[in-house]
Order: sequence, then C-alpha cells, then structure tokens
Amino acid sequence: MRDNATIALTRLLQNHIHVAVQLLSTFQEVDDPYVFERVLASVYGAILSSQSHESINEISSFILSNIFAKEEVYPNVLVRDFARNIIEYANSHNLVGFSESELKLARPSYKSVFPKTIPSNEDIDNEYANDYEDKTIPKHRFAQDKIIDSMTTEYGRGTGWYGDFGRYVFQSNFSNWSNINIDKLSNYAVEIIFNKFGYDAEKHGEFDRNTPYTGRGENRVERIGKKYQWMAMYEVVARVADNFEMTDPSTRWKDDKKYLWYNGSVEPSFRDIDPTFIPPDSTNIRLITPPNYNGWSDDFENWVVSKNDLIDSKEVILNHFQNEDWLSLDRHIEFEPNKKLGDGDHSGSYQRVWYMINAYLVKNEDFDLVVSNIQNKNFMGRWMPESVERYNDIFNLEYYWSPLLEIYDNEYYGNSGWQNIYERRVGSDEDSLGEVYVCSESHISEGIKNRDLGYNISAPARLLFETLSLKNDKFSGSWVDKHDELVMFDASFYGNESGNNLMVKKDALEELQKSTGCRVIWTILSEKIAMYGGTKSTEKRLNISGVYYLEDGELVGEDFFFTT
Repeated sequence: MRDNATIALTRLLQNHIHVAVQLLSTFQEVDDPYVFERVLASVYGAILSSQSHESINEISSFILSNIFAKEEVYPNVLVRDFARNIIEYANSHNLVGFSESELKLARPSYKSVFPKTIPSNEDIDNEYANDYEDKTIPKHRFAQDKIIDSMTTEYGRGTGWYGDFGRYVFQSNFSNWSNINIDKLSNYAVEIIFNKFGYDAEKHGEFDRNTPYTGRGENRVERIGKKYQWMAMYEVVARVADNFEMTDPSTRWKDDKKYLWYNGSVEPSFRDIDPTFIPPDSTNIRLITPPNYNGWSDDFENWVVSKNDLIDSKEVILNHFQNEDWLSLDRHIEFEPNKKLGDGDHSGSYQRVWYMINAYLVKNEDFDLVVSNIQNKNFMGRWMPESVERYNDIFNLEYYWSPLLEIYDNEYYGNSGWQNIYERRVGSDEDSLGEVYVCSESHISEGIKNRDLGYNISAPARLLFETLSLKNDKFSGSWVDKHDELVMFDASFYGNESGNNLMVKKDALEELQKSTGCRVIWTILSEKIAMYGGTKSTEKRLNISGVYYLEDGELVGEDFFFTT
C-alpha cells in the first residue's frame, strides 16, 4: 500500500509540481521520516517525469533552507538522497541557477552528531527488555523484546542468537564501513527506536504481538516495530556516513584498500522504490510481428543438427513498425512448438530454438578488420562483449544526466564504453580481435520490497543517447528525439510477449553511423535444443553464429554453423 501510494502521488504531481511546495511545507512538520521520505520520493519522481517544471525554484529553495542549511542535516539517508538529487536535476538541466556554496550544501558529506557513548547490551536490557518468566508482565510489553531480538547482529549476543533484520539487513548494510562496531550500532538503533521515535508498547504492542508472519512478499504485513527499525537504520547510516569514511567498494577485495566518503545514494544503496519508473498503460500498444518458426520434427537427433529449417536471421534483426524499418539492437527471442496433451512444463520432451542479438559500433577504419576477425567463430560461451547490467541503484530516469553515474566509470562495475574483443573471457595472452562499443545497456530493478514495481529495460547506451539527442518519452522504455519523434523503444514493454527487444528507427541508426564515424555490426548467437522427457539431451546441438551489417542501406551478412 505504501509503494502504491507513493506512485499514485507521483502521478498526481506530474506536470503539477507547483503543488509540491505546499506539500513539502505541510509534511515537513510531521515527526515521521517514513512519511516525509516518501513525499520527497514522489516529488523527485514527478519532477523527473514532468515536461513542465513550474515552481522548481521554490522547491529547490525549500530543500536548501529546510534540509541542508541546518546545523544538523536531516539525519535520514533516504530523505537526503531524494532531496539532494532534486537539486542535482535542477542544476544539470539549468532549471535553477545555484551558487557553488548552495551546491556544496546539498552534496555529501553532511553534518550530524555521532554519539560519544553507545549503550551496551546490559544497558538495553535494563531499559527495554522484559523477563519472560515474570507472569505479571502484560503480554503486549514483549513487543519491545521482539524489536531487541530482531535487531541483534550475528554475534551481538553470542553465537547463533541473532535476528534476521539485525544480521541480514542492518549488519549487511554497514559492510563497507570497517571502522565501526556493528553490535554497538545495533544497540544505538534500538535506543533511537524507543527514545527518539517513541515506540510505545502500550500503543503498539498488542498489534505487533499478534501480527502473523506473512512471508517476505510484497503483500506482507509488518510489525509497527519493524517500521521503526527501518527508520532507525536510515538514521544510523546517515550519522555513520557523516563521521566515518567507508571502503571504496571497488577496492574491497584488494590489499591496498582505498577510503572515501559515502556519496549518499549508491554503493551501498538504501533505495527501496523507483518513483521515476512509469510503465506504459494498457492502451499504449506497439505490436511487432515476430518471425515464425515451424520446422519442428519428432526426430530430435536429426532435427537438432539440421540447418535446413531455420528462419532467416535477418528477420530477427529487421522489424517493421508504423510502415517503417526498425532494427533490433538487443534482442532475445525463443521459439517452442505447441505443447502436446499431457506434457507438463518440465516432465515432457521439448524442443527450443533461441536467438540472441547484440549490436556494436565499430570505427570506420576498424570495420573490415573486426568483421573478418569475428566471422566464422562460434560465439557460444558469450565471449563477445555484452550489454552491461545496472541493478537497482540508479533510477530509470537518472540516465544519463545524474552525477551518481560517475561511480561506474570504473571497470569494477563492468565495461560500458569501448571494449576490446577477446575470444576468451579471462587470463589469456591472445591479441584483441578489435574494439567495439555495445549499443545497449540493461537497466534492472528487482522491485526491492515490491516485485510489481520491478523492471528490466533494454536501453540505449550513453553514446547513442547523447549522439542522437535522445530524451525519455512519457512512459518508460521509450525514447524520443529533440523533435519529440519516437526513435527507440523496448518492444517488450509495449504489448509484445517475447523478451527484451530494443529497436531503433533505421534512419536514426544511419544518422548515428554518420555522426560517430562508425558502422553498426550485429552478432547473432542461436542454438537448437531438444530434450527427451525433460531430462536427457540429444547427443549433439547446433550453434549458429552470424555477423551482419548495413551495406548501401541493406542488411547483409552470413551465419556460420557449429555442431557441438
């Protein structure tokens, strides 16, 4: 419900962000960071997804004055995150003219007090714990003990006595800080829950004691005390981040570790909803007719190695939409025969043909060399560069303007620029087969606490986004040019049931080639699979690897076959 309310408020504020000024002012006085955090999340999501930014100056002024220009910056890592990035968006899009001192205020690290003394286990038990043997204590009072137990870290009270939240949520989120005592920090969070946020067993205990376990799914019912645990963790993170440097995540496994101040948003990320993700509604359908495969045979051994029944690989790359040619830059598509009566998902025999398409930019002067080097090679093993996958941390509409992306200018997080091709992924002395730039990225959110809000978008890589002057369309997974004309979209978001299929209009791709001094090549990787009874494979399989490109406006190329 909380997530749905957040998204609903985001939608209401879209292109009406002037309302947010009064909204922020009203909820600023609410002494519940859980509420104020999501109001800011909705405002941030609405700003990024709006075409009209009326009152953005007033919103920015409010945030600077009431959150950042304080003796102690609001001690909640998510409140700071959303507030700071509203300022960053307004600055990067030249919507507000900030001074350097104002930008410095909004950027971490921030000011907050860290306690000189932290309560021990004995202090916590004396103040808040109850004796289970004492029959005179009302049962609702033991809701306090639930909080203490849940917050216990792995070795906070000896071996084997820990709470799931304490060990797997609280403790794991501080893994980048090596100069802290996690057991004592957990006690500090418990103290905040009772002393600052005011958890009161007389008010909340009966509900919490009788809250049944409903799993970890998105429809779970949580204790009120669990909400307080999240709030306390977000505050402790903020105070730790202000007062202690953390290990640079890219050096965490190295002997010569480096240390830095937390950037306030990612690595680690505490974000639990993407308010900028707006899926298309049910009326926004862009149907693409997929290739059709009907070459099935009951003779699995012969079928699985036959080259005679394949579809034309060009049909997997070339699409037709709105009477125009579109080309797939990243696509995965599978074909299966209709199930026979009695065949289950796993118990029956089955056949499958799958195709995977990747597109690359190659510099004009390297084109002939790269094509000749990768032709007639088996791409199985997926040793060609592929789309980098970005999980959870960066929001859908933060690409590619956000300064948060600077952290990924590091090979530790995966390559997303120009890359050399090697036929083996690791540890060889072979020469490069050439240099390419992968045309797509995968932007993925697992939904964190709500899988209904998860997504996997195949998106244009940065060079394409900037060269074609793209901007996000009204709905996610779609991009338009400076004239608001549709240029790219992931067809899987627009009524097509197959896997990701990032498509670009052909004339835009030809403009991309001209502007970058590059040519686009496509690689095909495909396989025929057959299984008997769902468990026994055929003796052999057919792998298909192909290389394609545009020549005088026509898609040309060749497939190569490998029996394994």
